[in-house]
Amino acid sequence: LGNLTQLAGLLKNVGQIKEKLSASKENLTKQTVIGADDSNVVRIEMSGVGEVLTVTLLNRNGPDVEALEQSIKAATNSAIKQAKQLHMESIK
Repeated sequence: LGNLTQLAGLLKNVGQIKEKLSASKENLTKQTVIGADDSNVVRIEMSGVGEVLTVTLLNRNGPDVEALEQSIKAATNSAIKQAKQLHMESIK
């Protein structure tokens, strides 16, 4: 009988966890982060769930294509890192 009580308690917690995760995801969808490369040539705006919303080139006459590719990569990784931090904070 004790095992059934524990199982019922666990099942109750599963429902609460699902609700909390759903609310957390909805909240993260509404939040945004902005990542930029070190030279501030590229800026990436991303939702808290990791969806790229905007890509802004701040110096269109600056770097060559290869440098621009590196800047986009750095800005995207910066935004992803911030989005992950939002996620971790939301599930605390």
